[in-house]
Amino acid sequence: MIINHGDFLPYKPDPWPSAYDLHAMFCKNDTDDWYLYLKKYLDNENIKLTVLMSEDGKTGQVMAATKDATMLFPQHMRVLELTESDWKPETYVGKIYDVSSKSFSDPEPTPPVEQSNVPKFAQAKFD
Repeated sequence: MIINHGDFLPYKPDPWPSAYDLHAMFCKNDTDDWYLYLKKYLDNENIKLTVLMSEDGKTGQVMAATKDATMLFPQHMRVLELTESDWKPETYVGKIYDVSSKSFSDPEPTPPVEQSNVPKFAQAKFD
């Protein structure tokens, strides 16, 4: 089963917590700050994924996968939790998640990049 914990977006706490450095990052879903949320809902041995969703929200690419949610920071990403899986967490990284079928697949192959020993900016000078 896949549990969708929602999309986490950045925010600035007001007032700023005095215990935190001014460069600390914060994000939250509709209900909770990430740090509070992970202690409340993700303190278990299930696999957790951060997924960078497409603009239309129909698919997304898995960016990180772990059983330890404290290793994640899902800013601008959706958090999914897998309650059953025969795969190791790292197997999911890079996979495409389809929201409607709740399935994972390999990404489409990308065309090869033209290789050159001369950097593009140098080529422009000689053209």
